[in-house]
Amino acid sequence: MGYDVNVDILITTAISPGADYDLYSKLTDIPGPDLYDYKDDIIEIVEEAPEYEGTITEKELDYEDRWQTFPLYNIPAGTRVRVRITGRNDMASNQKMGAWWQVKDPDGYVVDEYENWETYWTGPGNEQEFRGGSFDLDKAGTYTIDVELFMNPDDQVCVDEYHGNLCTVIEEGALEPPEVDTLAAEDIEHDSATVVG
Repeated sequence: MGYDVNVDILITTAISPGADYDLYSKLTDIPGPDLYDYKDDIIEIVEEAPEYEGTITEKELDYEDRWQTFPLYNIPAGTRVRVRITGRNDMASNQKMGAWWQVKDPDGYVVDEYENWETYWTGPGNEQEFRGGSFDLDKAGTYTIDVELFMNPDDQVCVDEYHGNLCTVIEEGALEPPEVDTLAAEDIEHDSATVVG
């Protein structure tokens, strides 16, 4: 007759993640003979995966020869720009970071796409920049961008993301002055004044 037995095992020696361990057990039956059992490789110690943490700290567009935080507005059509994303390592250990983004024009067509991992590592609390190539803003309307910041290139994990507007583009020369309300002379109330001079 067989029985299922649930037991807690106290491990009194150091164990290593990724290693397999054998189990040797002894079951005493009173009265009766002791029962012995030996199982190979039935316990595997698995290291718990860390919870990766990082933050997109800067989202910038190279416009008018300087980096400016987007979204930006009223950029003339035909302007050439590029994207820069900065990510921070919020872990207590060095991490390799990567970034991906995709820019779409007002009609939904992809006009820029970027994906890259840093060459080395970023220390705790430090930042890493990712700079894309140049592209043209050829259409009037709103350009959008999807950005993702990654860690752990062997099994990448998205640690932060942004989905929103990159900029609005206007036809060149289409920028108009703001509207100003005017009043007819009979609608203006004023007191008389005496000018002394």
